Amino acid sequence: RADEVIDLSADGQDLDAHVLLGEAFRALSDRWRHVLWLTEVEGRKPAEIAPMLGVSAGSASALAYRARQGLLAAYLNAYRDNGADEVCQELTERLGLYVAAGRIAEGFEDVVGHLEGCRRCRDVSRGVDVMGGVLSGLAPFGLLTAGLWAKGVAAGVSAGAAVGTAG
Repeated sequence: RADEVIDLSADGQDLDAHVLLGEAFRALSDRWRHVLWLTEVEGRKPAEIAPMLGVSAGSASALAYRARQGLLAAYLNAYRDNGADEVCQELTERLGLYVAAGRIAEGFEDVVGHLEGCRRCRDVSRGVDVMGGVLSGLAPFGLLTAGLWAKGVAAGVSAGAAVGTAG
């Protein structure tokens, strides 16, 4: 759910999925942030954003996929860097692979076992499930700054104009 706050607090630290996601989003390149804004926040399809980006629909789809995978990696890195204990820090890369593989237990027995006993990592992995909805929910609260949004819109208009004049 987009309005769900996943509490990752422990030992007096107050860390939630919104904070991690905001940090992860800001860590991405301008192009990936723009693509994620268009696809996850505005709900546009790759074929619709392709002309804005000056690429084919297939390339826009691949770019959106890579941007989502980049956001996942940045989200897990933000968790690792902001409150994960030593055992959890060592597992964040495997946790990302596990989530990206569709949570198939085969080959990830160590991750599954860890998630059964670690509420914080389990909550982080649940946060991954709601990233798209949470991402769109962050925009009105300034966690994703209006500057990033405006820059993305301007880039889309410029790319669209360039594509329009080329043909």
